[in-house]
Amino acid sequence: MKKSFAIFSAFAFFMCFTILSTTQSSYAYAYEANIIVGNRDNNSVDFFEINANGNVTPVKTIRSSGYFDRPLSAYAYNNELYVLNHGGHSIEVFNITDSGDIAPKRRIAGASTGMGYPSGFVFDNGEIYVTNYSGNITVYNASDSGNIAPKRTIQSGNAMSVVVIGEELFVTNYGGGQVLVYNKASGVLLRTISGANTGFTGYVNGLTSRGNELYVSDSANRAIKVFSADASGNAVPKRVIAGEQTNLINNREICIFGDELFVMNQNGTSSTVNVYNISDEGNAAPKRIIAGSNTTFKGGVGPQGITVALLWHTPIIPGITTKLIDYFPKTNQGENGIYLQSRDENGIYYDLSCFSDYTFKTPNAPNKYNIPIIKVMDFTNGIIEADPSAYNQCGAEKDAVIKTVLSGNYGTIRVTGETYVDKGSVRFYIYLGEAGYNAPLWQTENSGTFDLTIQYSDGDSLYFAVDAGPDDVSDWPRWKNIAFETNAPSVQSAGNAASFSQVNSSYISVPDSDSLDLTSALTIEAWIKPDGGGEWALICGKQYSWNDTNPWYAYRFCAASADSSEQGFPRKIMFNISTEYSNEVGVTSDTVVQNNIWTHVAGVYDGSSMKIYINGILEKIVPQTGNISVTALPLYMGKAPWTPYNNYNGQIDEMRIWNVARTADEIYTNMHKRLTGNEIGLVGYWPFDEMEGSVTADLSGNNNDGTLNNEAFFAQSDASIGTNDSNIDYHWKIDNITYSGNVVEVCVSSLAEAVQSYPNIIMGIYNENGKLIKIMRQTIEQNITDYTFDILGVSEIKRIKVFIWEDLNSLKPESKSCDIIYE
Repeated sequence: MKKSFAIFSAFAFFMCFTILSTTQSSYAYAYEANIIVGNRDNNSVDFFEINANGNVTPVKTIRSSGYFDRPLSAYAYNNELYVLNHGGHSIEVFNITDSGDIAPKRRIAGASTGMGYPSGFVFDNGEIYVTNYSGNITVYNASDSGNIAPKRTIQSGNAMSVVVIGEELFVTNYGGGQVLVYNKASGVLLRTISGANTGFTGYVNGLTSRGNELYVSDSANRAIKVFSADASGNAVPKRVIAGEQTNLINNREICIFGDELFVMNQNGTSSTVNVYNISDEGNAAPKRIIAGSNTTFKGGVGPQGITVALLWHTPIIPGITTKLIDYFPKTNQGENGIYLQSRDENGIYYDLSCFSDYTFKTPNAPNKYNIPIIKVMDFTNGIIEADPSAYNQCGAEKDAVIKTVLSGNYGTIRVTGETYVDKGSVRFYIYLGEAGYNAPLWQTENSGTFDLTIQYSDGDSLYFAVDAGPDDVSDWPRWKNIAFETNAPSVQSAGNAASFSQVNSSYISVPDSDSLDLTSALTIEAWIKPDGGGEWALICGKQYSWNDTNPWYAYRFCAASADSSEQGFPRKIMFNISTEYSNEVGVTSDTVVQNNIWTHVAGVYDGSSMKIYINGILEKIVPQTGNISVTALPLYMGKAPWTPYNNYNGQIDEMRIWNVARTADEIYTNMHKRLTGNEIGLVGYWPFDEMEGSVTADLSGNNNDGTLNNEAFFAQSDASIGTNDSNIDYHWKIDNITYSGNVVEVCVSSLAEAVQSYPNIIMGIYNENGKLIKIMRQTIEQNITDYTFDILGVSEIKRIKVFIWEDLNSLKPESKSCDIIYE
């Protein structure tokens, strides 16, 4: 049967947060990429959405009064945000979810740290390398706290920016016109990059890298220069971004995310963030520029540091209670989705103006207090004062209104808090949407408490209002401890992943064992996040040929290029076996795997066919029979040590090998779950959750532990793992998406004989820039398999993503997506 619905839509403006991530294509959850700016002039760290352009307001801001003194840079690591505090000679550490004016959770600060005007830092294998303008590089553990001495110190003049590539530490020297290269462990100076051919003539600032390329921000020459990582001496750049169209004036720190280069640009009057493609060269104009008064960037010295990271958006965080006061705007309307307004007797809303930090008033009001006025009275006790205007004060009644934009598709949210007023009489009331004004969810005269559970959709606005009526207010009406709580699925930490470097030829080796000699059936699966790699970038494989530089494998799983000259991604996935010591045979996906995006891949052999699955969906099947060859050689991940063709570059997580042919439903319903290790048929299970060391444990009980070689290491993972309870059984899947004209058809089917629940189908609509522009939803009904979504009137559609939301404690992985162009 078919079911047809018109649009069920939540606002899809990116106010602050959304459950459909534009950066995680295979799973829907509340992470978003943020551009993070160290705003030294404003003593703040400002966060912008990844596709920000023009005169935009930060989606959130961290200020740390009493601690921040010219914060330069920020770095997200292990669910914490590290801020380099230049004037405070310190590193301030916050929770990744923090916002507003908040004290750090811990600090690396004090005379013993040896920091003196720190100017740059980089994280590598659990260590922080800090460049100090005072003349050295100090190294700490990322977990350090307090007045702690560095683990080691490297002497390096007026050090500015720093980046690690392999075993080498690259450092810019302020005013020296050179890049210094050290051994990161010993601190020995290996070489310099300087001379007439480099074009360096003065101040060289920011550094970043991609693969074996070094990007240098040459401030003195208003240029971005790209060198090979092995460049030495009077080297010529591989390419240069420079010229009038580039908008580079005093370019400072730089970073790379995806295929884009982000540049912090101080132009003297109004600083900017310039965004380029990493392949740009010559007189290339930025593809977009973040600039203007709403950004809070000032002229003069201006912001300096920039990075990009995946972060939770606030103030509503699944499974966590958050307080409105922690996200109260300091100076900008709309910050964190909060607006301070007045509402007149005709139902018209007006934004208040910022008079001082955390204080918003009515401009040009005919009274000396400029009321209505809303301001923070007491951060510690969560008190917000909200004074409306009355007829006897200014001849007009205007309510004081706090408008909060809600986010996500969590269904319900709990809202709690208190109200009170010392003297006089006022009415406090809470309503959902402007239309809810005449039917408040809650109201009280003067003092009271509220505990509400509210049904809402993404983008709905919740209003907290104070009505004075005709009489004057003798004392301030106050909201206290307004808090939000949702039981929506909280994304657990994915732990760590194994990280491999093509430059270092890193790999993991697992000794041969009988449990890994698989003959009649085999399943290999993993999450991969590639960042380039060799022609046959190896995910996992077991060879039976020892000496050949391009040997045969008993079985292997890799990202394969059809063109030997191709060294990057996107790349197809290849699953091969050798039967009875013959040449390899296999199956290759039609879908290409994208760079810097987590993708779940699986290969299955059942004795009669070979199959490839991408993100839990069957891609291709080819007939194949015969027993898999047996070999006494080790199992390798990332590459085999003696061949130059199969280097993998990037991260791999949750590697699993089975001696059974896993079914489509088993792969699909378990790809986001952590395993217990005792699942039937599991012969190797490496979640890579170790914090450090050179050994990764096999949790299958078969003792197939792996050894990390050539600088393979454990790094924080943001893959979609650990997001579901391993005891949850899913009941539904999406079989197909089709579209024609103004209609999208979604076909679903049941995975269980007896279905107890009927979940939602969630469809996200994205534009050409990857921005979510609309969310649509329908509820699955009994005996109905086909659902129609009417997209008439929705313009600029480029991609549709669909997933199933089974209950409030677990999300179904996105099972289908498609690219469309809607005219």
